[in-house]
Amino acid sequence: MSDYIEMALPYPPSVNHYWQRVGRNKMAVSPRGKTYQWQVFIASQGLYKFGGQVEIELDVYFPDNRDRDLDNLGKCILDSLVQSQMIVDDSRKYVKKLTFTDKGNKKGGAVIVRIKEIANA
Repeated sequence: MSDYIEMALPYPPSVNHYWQRVGRNKMAVSPRGKTYQWQVFIASQGLYKFGGQVEIELDVYFPDNRDRDLDNLGKCILDSLVQSQMIVDDSRKYVKKLTFTDKGNKKGGAVIVRIKEIANA
C-alpha cells in the first residue's frame, strides 16, 4: 500500500492527563485517556489496519495559544492507535518515522493523522 490513510482526531489529553496513579507504584490509563482511546477507535472504523512498519505524520492544531510541547501528544495518540489496532505497536520496530507539524490554532484543537505502510528494511 503506497498511499497514506488519513484520519481526523480530536486534540488529545497531555501525557500528564493520559495516565493516573493506581496504588503506590502503578500507572494506568485515566478515564480521560480511555475516552480518547474510544474516540480513536470510532474514527478508525472501516479504515485499513497496518500490519507492518509504518511512517506516521501528525498535523497538530492547538486549541489555544498556550505554550505546549508537540512531543507531549505523541504517547497518547500512538497508544490509542495501537489500542484501536490501526498499528501493531508503537515501538521503533514498527514506527520507523514519526513527524509532528504545528499547524497553528483551531477552536477545540485537532490532530490530522496520516499513516503509511513501508517496506520492511
